[in-house]
Amino acid sequence: MVHLCQTHALGGHATAEIYASLAASGDFAPANTLPSYAPHTVIQPIHIDISLDFRQIEQKRAKARIVHTLANSAKQNSSVPRALLTSLKLNGVGFSGMDVRGDGLGSWTYDGKEVSLYWNTPFGPEERRTVELTYDIIEPVTGLFFEVPTKEYPNRALHAITDLESERCRYWLATVDFPVVRTTLKINLRAASNLMAIANGAHVGQTDHDDGSRTTEWKLDQLCPSYLICFAVGLFEEVVDEEVNGIPVKYYAPKGFAHGDIKRAFDLTPKMLRWLPEKVGLAIPWPKYYQIASPHVGGAMENISLVTWGSQYLMDENYAPDRQLQIQLTNIHEMAHTYFGDLLVIRHFEHVWQKESWATYMEACWLEDNVSQDEFVFELLGNAERYITETEDYMRPMVTRTYGTSWQMFDNHTYPGGGWRIHMLRKLLGDESFWAGVKDYVNTFQGKTVETDDFRKCLEKASGINLVKFFDQWFYSKGYPKFKGEYNYNGDKKQVQITLEQTLADKAAGIPIFDCTVEIEVTCEGDEKFTGEVIFNSETRSQKATVVIPVRKGKPTIVRVDPDTKLLCSLELNPGEDILGNTAKSGGDVISRVRAYKELIKIGSYTALKKVQETVAAEPFYGVRIKVAQALGKAKTDGALKILIAMLKAEKNATCAFTIATELEIRDDKVREALLEYLKGKDLPYRAHNAALQALGVQRNKEDLKFLLSVAQDSTKIGQHAIVRSGVLRALGKTRQPEAFEYLLTRLTPGAEPERARPSIAAAIAIAAQWQPAPGTKRAIEALCDLLKDEAPDVRLTAIHYLCSANLEARGALSTIAATKPLWDLRDWSVVQEMTKALRESPAQGPGGSSQQLKTLMKSVEELEQKLRKLEEKEKEREAKEKVPEKKENADEKKEAAATPVQA
Repeated sequence: MVHLCQTHALGGHATAEIYASLAASGDFAPANTLPSYAPHTVIQPIHIDISLDFRQIEQKRAKARIVHTLANSAKQNSSVPRALLTSLKLNGVGFSGMDVRGDGLGSWTYDGKEVSLYWNTPFGPEERRTVELTYDIIEPVTGLFFEVPTKEYPNRALHAITDLESERCRYWLATVDFPVVRTTLKINLRAASNLMAIANGAHVGQTDHDDGSRTTEWKLDQLCPSYLICFAVGLFEEVVDEEVNGIPVKYYAPKGFAHGDIKRAFDLTPKMLRWLPEKVGLAIPWPKYYQIASPHVGGAMENISLVTWGSQYLMDENYAPDRQLQIQLTNIHEMAHTYFGDLLVIRHFEHVWQKESWATYMEACWLEDNVSQDEFVFELLGNAERYITETEDYMRPMVTRTYGTSWQMFDNHTYPGGGWRIHMLRKLLGDESFWAGVKDYVNTFQGKTVETDDFRKCLEKASGINLVKFFDQWFYSKGYPKFKGEYNYNGDKKQVQITLEQTLADKAAGIPIFDCTVEIEVTCEGDEKFTGEVIFNSETRSQKATVVIPVRKGKPTIVRVDPDTKLLCSLELNPGEDILGNTAKSGGDVISRVRAYKELIKIGSYTALKKVQETVAAEPFYGVRIKVAQALGKAKTDGALKILIAMLKAEKNATCAFTIATELEIRDDKVREALLEYLKGKDLPYRAHNAALQALGVQRNKEDLKFLLSVAQDSTKIGQHAIVRSGVLRALGKTRQPEAFEYLLTRLTPGAEPERARPSIAAAIAIAAQWQPAPGTKRAIEALCDLLKDEAPDVRLTAIHYLCSANLEARGALSTIAATKPLWDLRDWSVVQEMTKALRESPAQGPGGSSQQLKTLMKSVEELEQKLRKLEEKEKEREAKEKVPEKKENADEKKEAAATPVQA
């Protein structure tokens, strides 16, 4: 699946932002966490008949009749404990009216979480028996979601849909809810005849009933783990695309979505269905390839033959230029799970990288084969950054059995961190051996469960290379090579010397010295290139390694480290402003250019930033401009702001414009002027519009309040998925103005704002609260506490997130938050617990104590930043004047001297 953390940039998804912030908690596995293991599979389901009656769908109810065919997987019983042959536990949470019957069943119990089955006689070798369960599903906490029109939101399209990863099937289906158990399926869905009913597998038929209802039957002959079972019942739009090799391709979304928006999101599906089997060496094994969107799906999920998506992925013509490529990557990610996760199922969650890392890497491969090399490398760069950022908060091995909940394994170690390790294996073995090993792996283990070493052995078989040490270091150990480099050029000897040090290596912490070869390329005057290698061998136990590269014909002009993008690493290396400037301009690969820009911005001098300004204005690839904008925003100097402002004025790429506007959340008169000018534009991209509004709110200029309120009340400026409306609501909170705060409090009532915007209202109120007169914080806390009863989980999560934030310090809300436990599944309750942890452990403060301290500190920091920028501006003005030549030889030089230089 595509995790919420991976998709929060889609625009205003509050839950995703919260998951992303929690990734920085630094507490992957709580103290004393025990290892997790897959359950025994002596007696296990091998087939499930699922019959669900949705004639009470408006009441968020369904009746279930579930028939499990159970089998004894042991070929002989002599060494199997009797208890494993006479009992079985099925996961099943919160069912009513449970009744169980079965072949030879002696007794059963149900405690609201598990159905325990007991037989009087043991199963014989390979014996099969059936057990039938009937029960009612009433407003399940998770797993099965109901969308029902209300007075406040009458345009909702009635439907029910599943979303199950990682352990949420148990909230509607009584089964063994772990991936090691896989079954074939028959799914019967009964509902009003005007509702569609779609599920895994092939459509078998339908039966109309006298009461106006209809039963639709689907059958899946391939083995399916519980978390990949999927169905949807309701009012849907249907878009039919071309068949691919006999496989029908269709897309669905709730009634009311435009067919063009649906097709725009999924339009490359047929092309992908042709590309992917060629890449992995096996035809798509499913009887159909359907995709369906719903507001109740967080990211996207690879259910066998019926992929589910969050409806925020659907795109109109304004949204598409910004997000279409990223959404195509989500498409190929889920399709890649056809093989990595669906056809080859992980044995248990310690091996989750074998599905999510693979799906992540196939995104990059799609870009490489179908878009451009720059996009491929840019994707690898983003993946490296996400992984490395997470390691600053916690580090874990890729393969570990010790985690708080299985959901915690779906992090940036698993997705981009694992994807990079697959890429390194490919570069180590070469394309021919690597893809041969992959094809062998897919064909050998199709229909089976897999563990990490299964993949290793297939690669070894194809290449003849022993990969045990690689896997020990990169999969079973923590960390990655973090390089600190030294550059030296000896003009007399015509030599470049580069020394790299692995600064993270720490045997006590379980971080090895990574065996790796770092390629270096030096370009000299005349464009002649020279290469060398920095080689690390863990057996020498040295964290430092050096290479001396003989060069000829002039000084070095460009230095590239790992120019062919073979190694996951971070690098600090400053070979001087001139080389950095040349590398930024003509470095060739995306990562070398980005590194050069970042070093120049870090230097921050007048001359360094002038190089950045001049070079980025001509930078052809938008991805590099994005990384430059992020680095400039982090710097926050006056010179950096001036470059950002110039970039905003010139930028035509919607995705880059969003990044630039996001980085301009800095109080500055010049920034405000630029934002006001930008916001005068017509048909602004939604996310850039959102970000620019928020940045304007940060300026806290009272004259802008009227404008922001006008946007907040303009029905033509909502934006698809309420992206623009969400932005302006947050902008109002960031103004800190009492009038804005009072307005926001009136928007909390359901129906006052689009549903997608409601989490942003909660966030905005919390942001503004601490700056209001004395009762403001209290009123905000009361308002957020009221939201804890909301039916929407993302609204509740947002409210809890801000109640637990330092600016409110709402210790009194802890009991109210604790009372919401029945509304959450185990996965999300662990998220709530993590959010409340700091608040629970913080010392009690006096009225407004901690909040007031934070408020004072924030104000002081902001004032200090402004003073520093002004001082820097004056100093750099002086520096610039000193650099202006006293005499000008011609008109061109006079014109150049009159130009306003960038100032650091």
